[in-house]
Amino acid sequence: PAPNLKGRPRKKKLSVSQRRDSQSQGQGQGSSGSSGSCQGSTVASVQDPSTAENKRREEELSEEGRAEEQAFLVELYKYMKERDTPIERIPFLGFKQINLWTMFQAAQKLGGYELITVRRQWKHVYDELGGNPSSTSAATCTRRHYER
Repeated sequence: PAPNLKGRPRKKKLSVSQRRDSQSQGQGQGSSGSSGSCQGSTVASVQDPSTAENKRREEELSEEGRAEEQAFLVELYKYMKERDTPIERIPFLGFKQINLWTMFQAAQKLGGYELITVRRQWKHVYDELGGNPSSTSAATCTRRHYER
């Protein structure tokens, strides 16, 4: 008869000395990887001198945008409270918190709720929010969050 394999470990456990070796190797790799990514970002900023100008423009625009975003969120929270469906916590899509302002702007850019629903473009809204492209239920989840 075949041996009973239920409840048995799948791999042989590492001895204490082997564990220490693998941990020290893992830490060494992590630190070198992070320093490499830092170097890449500094090189990019040196190559393109116009990025500083672009950042200044973005900051000026974002000042106006922030005020607009705040006004939108205040109105949204007020409206939802009047409807007896207050927003108690900001919804998540995947493991990312949804920026309601970004979601609203993306929906408006594509023509609003009804047009997006008719054209089945909720996946595009999800993509604008920076969602995981492999998610299959993304469009439905995005629409439901927008409806709420």
